[in-house]
Amino acid sequence: MDRFFSFDSPVMRFLTKTADLIILNFLTMLCCLPVITAGASLAAMHYVLLQLVRGEESYIIKTFFAQFKANFLKATVLWLFFLALFAGIGSGFYLILKGGGSALVLIGEGILGLVIYMIFMWAFPLQAKFENTFGGTLKNAYMLAFIKLHYTIAMVLVTLAVTALVVAARRFIFLGLMLGVTLPAYLCARMYSVVFKEYEEEEDAENDELVDGTYGTEEVPGPEVEADTAVPDIAPEGAETGAGADGE
Repeated sequence: MDRFFSFDSPVMRFLTKTADLIILNFLTMLCCLPVITAGASLAAMHYVLLQLVRGEESYIIKTFFAQFKANFLKATVLWLFFLALFAGIGSGFYLILKGGGSALVLIGEGILGLVIYMIFMWAFPLQAKFENTFGGTLKNAYMLAFIKLHYTIAMVLVTLAVTALVVAARRFIFLGLMLGVTLPAYLCARMYSVVFKEYEEEEDAENDELVDGTYGTEEVPGPEVEADTAVPDIAPEGAETGAGADGE
């Protein structure tokens, strides 16, 4: 029994992780309430989730608010951009249904909405992890949405399935309040963490080659990373966003 309830046991690790997700879910929902701050809240949530997925344990509350502050400006602009797009799609659906538009137009509107949502799924994890311009983040999100299409589809299905479950069944409302945001986001983080790791390793390998001088006898330049970088070169501009891995 002592081993069963020890801090390193699978049961205790599961309970600890669940408690972290519940706390993070509450913080995320609370900071999304003013609506305009939802972007910074989502970016902070994804930063903490990436740490949880990678076993980089940190103080959940302290790290969340440090990243909320660090990402506030860029994440808010990103959020308002997507909010305007989703509002436009919603208005389009309303007008088509009210005006008796053709099924073909309705399908086209649905496909456009799905594409925007696919890009949205990558945008805030990228904002949380990598320092980049607004345009660079959008471009990388767009490219990753299609280059890593299998991950994108899985992420979309996970988030939509949990949302549909909570909305359709009243008995799952409590689960939604406790884990409705962070549980699907955590499952998505397990997927996009793999993708981010690939590009981080590529960048580390390129930097190691430069440091070792393997590009010839000429003076080796320092690694330069453009802010508006293509996906194959996706990497932070020398550092992650925010106050550091622990938010300290």
